[in-house]
Amino acid sequence: KDQAAALAKLRTTRNGARCERNIAALREAAAGSANLVPFILDCARSYCTLYEIRAALESVFGAYREPVFF
Repeated sequence: KDQAAALAKLRTTRNGARCERNIAALREAAAGSANLVPFILDCARSYCTLYEIRAALESVFGAYREPVFF
């Protein structure tokens, strides 16, 4: 409950446009061959959440699903 409130406060106080620009730049860099670390750091510095960063990378690379063996 406290964490959800803190996250809601973060999203209202951060610069949303800057977050969107950094997420878009990360997605574009991931589609190419650039080093992604600087882009991820820019996202973190603009208070993008881990979920937002992960979702941007997953939209380019997809998600690994471990095969099921019996």
